[in-house]
Amino acid sequence: MSAEDICARVQESFPYINISTVYRTLELLVDLHLVRETRLGPTRRFFEVEEEVPHHHLVCDACGGVTHIHDLDLGTLDGTLRQDPGFALREVTVFGVCEACQAPKEGAEPCTSPTDS
Repeated sequence: MSAEDICARVQESFPYINISTVYRTLELLVDLHLVRETRLGPTRRFFEVEEEVPHHHLVCDACGGVTHIHDLDLGTLDGTLRQDPGFALREVTVFGVCEACQAPKEGAEPCTSPTDS
């Protein structure tokens, strides 16, 4: 979720909370390793609860949708990076175009709204 999404949800119960409070709280939670921040492009930040199972993100350039893929789906990439350049992989974010936005079926409308799954 974006900080703006979180702020909107919080404001449903606490209307006087502002976005700066949400950002400060998120920064604290990231520092405590309770929340993970992922940069989904130069101006987009995504926050989610830190999970034990590592996962990565697919981001659609057309609709902004985000899909999670698990560590196991990367195959041997982690091992290859550790072995040759000695790089420890933490997170991968891949940008492209989701199936719904690639080639809309005849009569169907293309995906136009970001969805986080």
